[in-house]
Amino acid sequence: MTVRWKQRDIHEKREIRKLKQQHLILELAMNESLLKRMDNLITNTAQRGLSFISSTMEQLRIAVPDFQGKQFKEGEQPSEDHVSSHNQLPSCGRGRFKSPISPQASA
Repeated sequence: MTVRWKQRDIHEKREIRKLKQQHLILELAMNESLLKRMDNLITNTAQRGLSFISSTMEQLRIAVPDFQGKQFKEGEQPSEDHVSSHNQLPSCGRGRFKSPISPQASA
């Protein structure tokens, strides 16, 4: 009886490791994509100013209208737009965003 229990335990642990690995692969892909989006945001903000941030935030509000009220189910992965909104809204929406272009440089 203990041999079968041990075999079942090994198989369950193997399955858990497999699921965790799959989750990490998906998370890595999303993080790489988000990094590209953030690099693009930084570059375009430096070139085009805060109006670029405003237009980007408006696009995210349209793409993710339920951002604040969305409750994810267990195991449900948020979209890239949800993650971007989560990262950008607190800093941009409350006026804490600092422009990478100093006022003296643009004058």
